[in-house]
Amino acid sequence: MSLASTDVPLPSDTKIAVGVKPTTELNNERREVEDWFANFLRRVVANTAGPKEVLLGVKIGSDGAAYLGEALKDNTSIVELDVQWNMIGKEGVGRLAESLEVNRTIKHLNLSGNSIDDTGVSLVSNALAVNEGMTKLDLSGNHVGVDGANSLADALESNGTLRKLDVRFNCMVAEGCAHIARGLLTNIGLVSLNISGNYIGVEGVQRLAEVLEQNTSLTSLNVGGNLVGAQGAAYLSQVLKYNTTLRSLKMSSNSIGNEGAYYMSDGIRENTTLAKLDISGNSIGGEGASHISDAMKTNTTITCLNVDENLFGDEVLNMLAESVSRNQSLATQGQ
Repeated sequence: MSLASTDVPLPSDTKIAVGVKPTTELNNERREVEDWFANFLRRVVANTAGPKEVLLGVKIGSDGAAYLGEALKDNTSIVELDVQWNMIGKEGVGRLAESLEVNRTIKHLNLSGNSIDDTGVSLVSNALAVNEGMTKLDLSGNHVGVDGANSLADALESNGTLRKLDVRFNCMVAEGCAHIARGLLTNIGLVSLNISGNYIGVEGVQRLAEVLEQNTSLTSLNVGGNLVGAQGAAYLSQVLKYNTTLRSLKMSSNSIGNEGAYYMSDGIRENTTLAKLDISGNSIGGEGASHISDAMKTNTTITCLNVDENLFGDEVLNMLAESVSRNQSLATQGQ
């Protein structure tokens, strides 16, 4: 059986990568993958696939993505599609993006780890601008840079249905983060943003913080691993003072130190809505932990506090645990 036996128009030079192995084993595995993928495409065309389909690491490549995109145009059965780690690149994602302009059934799409660059992200963004069905998009672990972030910002300005966007482990840097912040300025639909591991630094988190002081839709933000330092913590602390919709803030591995913990304590003390805070892996010592502990004595909403992999001992840790436990009890009583 070959891919050419499906009902989807397929070129004759189909190649699906399956890894580097001895020739016989490689050929056998390739045939097995091609048979499986051909059968999968038939189900997509026949609307018998779904509602959740996972093609994790099948390595369908750009050709396979093209066939899948064509099949998805008339599909109404798949709600969640996971094609992460499939080597589809910008050519493949372009064909998938074409299908998203007409497909209104897919709600969740995972494109992580597919070597998608700014050109490919631009094509996805164009589709998002007109797509009214997608609620969750994962573009993590690709090659999204400043231009790609700019394209996503344009999409956020016009798209009102996307709820969760994951762009962690790309290379947006500060300028790209500023573009994403621009998109959030007018977007009223997005509730979750993961922009961790993008080297946005102090300047990037500053631009994001300025917007979040006004944004009223985002409830979850992850800016971990972004080299924001103590000054970045100061900007995020300001967010906690003025933002009343954020429920979860993850800022692990940012080297905020004792100074950053001091800044964060002000925000913790004044905030009345945050429930989850992750400041793990931030080189916070006993002095900084004491500031956080003092702030937690007056905070009544944080019920989940992650302070792992810092530099303080059990005494302060126990005090923090007592405050969290008290807040958990208060939350239970309020239900």
